[in-house]
Amino acid sequence: MCVGKMWKFIIFFGLLTLVLEVRTVKITKLSVPSQYILNAHKPEHLVLDCEYEIEPHEKGLVLKWFLNSQPVYQWIPARQPFGLKSFKNRVNTTYSVSQKDLHKYRAMAVTKPMWNHTGEYSCWVQTFESNDRKTANVTVIVPESDFHLQYRTDHEGIVHIRCNVYNISPEPRVSVILGNDRIVDGTLKSTQASNGLYITSRHIKIPQSDIHPESNINCILSIPKTNYTRRKEVVYFEQPIPSDPSEHEIEDISSPVFSLGPFNHGCAKSAFKTRSITSFIPFIIQIVNILILIFNNKTTTRSSTASTTSSTSPTTTTTTTTVSRVTPLLSHVL
Repeated sequence: MCVGKMWKFIIFFGLLTLVLEVRTVKITKLSVPSQYILNAHKPEHLVLDCEYEIEPHEKGLVLKWFLNSQPVYQWIPARQPFGLKSFKNRVNTTYSVSQKDLHKYRAMAVTKPMWNHTGEYSCWVQTFESNDRKTANVTVIVPESDFHLQYRTDHEGIVHIRCNVYNISPEPRVSVILGNDRIVDGTLKSTQASNGLYITSRHIKIPQSDIHPESNINCILSIPKTNYTRRKEVVYFEQPIPSDPSEHEIEDISSPVFSLGPFNHGCAKSAFKTRSITSFIPFIIQIVNILILIFNNKTTTRSSTASTTSSTSPTTTTTTTTVSRVTPLLSHVL
């Protein structure tokens, strides 16, 4: 008798489990991008979709999205969805992925993603009878505003290689490679500004004798746990060793715009243009002064010629005077 009762209990429990399983809401697919690159000029929605199965007779459906365990989105069928907390004004409440009443607004479309929207997103679906939850991670990437690779030689014959990255999120990895595969550690400095973005620099010091002329110097920028990678490359040319220790100074990455100074840069076109213009201003002023002086002397010469009827000796004297005034200026400029 005991064995018969036990079998009846097992069969009853199995049937009950089967019924409950049929009536349970179930998330079948979570469509969440592992990374999202923020485009400030043409922002696109960050869309997170949550597909699920639900029986028509189930009641009380509520769908919620969480970021790092904090609710950020909620939808109840027959009502409009809405954002919560930091997502309150950053969700497109008219975005729909289905025409079915129980699935229409299941996806959350973030209209204005921010750097701090990186984290663990969870979709939670609940009815009066059951609930289900699935989680995925999203990394919101803010691309760097500037990325520079430079080198210079100091008075001791040490080559300083610096790779600077500005205004990026999350915190990046920065590596320097000499030649084809020689990775050099050096010193890494990374600070987070008040806007949440990072300024990161890798500084390498290596004897000039350890670098082959015309070898490649590469800087690799990457974001951990993503496929976001950027590269800068320069060709190393041996520089003369300066005699004055103060002739070359190492630039501070705390300033978003740094002087190109004596460094050789792989890419800093806009800064180079600025430097080129400013460095030629004294030279341009000298040329203008010379032209004015020549013009004034020509005017004097013509006046002297018109006022005298004698021989050409006065003109010769004036021309000699003009040349004698111009020559020191030219020698000073050159």
